[in-house]
This record gives sequence, structure tokens and C-alpha cells, in this order.
Amino acid sequence: MKELFHLRYQITVGDSVPAEAVAYFLELEKRFHNWPFFRPERRSPEIADKIRRMVRYNTKRACIAIERMDREYRKSEADQTQQHRTND
Repeated sequence: MKELFHLRYQITVGDSVPAEAVAYFLELEKRFHNWPFFRPERRSPEIADKIRRMVRYNTKRACIAIERMDREYRKSEADQTQQHRTND
């Protein structure tokens, strides 16, 4: 399922997409045209910039969160190492 979301994202923002992937997407769209996922307004050119901004924003937030977790983990490891040295 996430592959379909990624494919829809690529189509919406105008990324390069292999022809067979686009054909697959269009075939699914024909077969499941009533499914909200395939609604044309969900991949219209008018929303491409908004989607790009949303993805950039969320990617940045995820990177910041990962960096914070990494700092906390490294600090915890350093604290434990220091505690072992003082106990020995």
C-alpha cells in the first residue's frame, strides 16, 4: 500500500516515474475509480507545491526527532560508561 502512496506522490509532484508504473496506477484507477485514493483532486497539479512543502516539513521534523533521540542515546551511553568507571 505504501508503494501506491509513493507512486501517487511521484505522479502528483511530477517526479520521473517509469511508464509501466504509471500504467499500473492508471489500471488500478480504472478498476477502483470510486476509491477515495484515486480521486483526481488528490493528485492534481494545483496541490503539487503544497504536497512538496508538507513532505519537506515532515521529513525535517523526522530528522530533528532522530537527531534528538541519537543525542539522548549517546548521552545515556556516556553516563553508563562513566558510572562503570567510577564503580570499578
